[in-house]
Amino acid sequence: MLRPVDPVRRVLRLSLLTLLAGCISPSVAEQASSLPLLPIVPDLRLELTAPLPGPAASVRVAVVISGDGQGPLWIRPARSRDDGGAGSVLELHLRWEDHPGDRPVAHGRQAQKLVAWDQIGESSPQAPMVVYADVPLEPASGLLARRVTVWGRLIGVDLVGVEGRSGGTFLELPRATLETFAAQPAGSLAQHLESGSGPGIFLSAVMAPAVRRLQVLDSLIEALPRTGRSARNASFAALLYLTGETHGYDIHRWRTWWAEQRPIQDPR
Repeated sequence: MLRPVDPVRRVLRLSLLTLLAGCISPSVAEQASSLPLLPIVPDLRLELTAPLPGPAASVRVAVVISGDGQGPLWIRPARSRDDGGAGSVLELHLRWEDHPGDRPVAHGRQAQKLVAWDQIGESSPQAPMVVYADVPLEPASGLLARRVTVWGRLIGVDLVGVEGRSGGTFLELPRATLETFAAQPAGSLAQHLESGSGPGIFLSAVMAPAVRRLQVLDSLIEALPRTGRSARNASFAALLYLTGETHGYDIHRWRTWWAEQRPIQDPR
């Protein structure tokens, strides 16, 4: 059970946070180190963006720290390396799925990236601290879609709040996913199914809003028996992307699976 902090001490600690935000002198760091250790859990999220249009060849990861809801937090590396650099580390894990869009195949890749964390700053729900890391991926030529998922940890940071500090700790970063696509040809899914345009079928299906997902799956599976080979393969590719199911080129298995699943997804 936490002991209440008297108003005078609270004011002193708020003043310390103000000093910390603008100064990293040894004396200020020593004052922060004198605060009691507390289990501080901030609000964290990852935001992903691709710097260029099309299937992502790199991704920008934004680590957003929004405080813990109890007041402002000051974030600093918990220790320094012998060479004077920051000893804290941002550990990122990345996985991306590549979809050529012309057949029911996806290729997965995974990588890890370690980024030295030397950031010092203040965060609150109203003014989060945001730190960026740019991560290159493999070239994306020949793809219609690439889905990137990122997660990780922030290792060796000290969170300093009004009531105390965390000491050296690590923070789990929640997963975030970014879906990136080639330019979508003009026309609706129904039009592309009618014309037999493979890229049009795949991209109009996978880029449709989530609220239309049921309608899209209905259209793709209904059209399988009457489309040509390239259009059918693009439909199979879109079904794989949207559902994660691996029924390959088997029309019967896709239709049977959907007949079993559809009532669950749409109880009407």
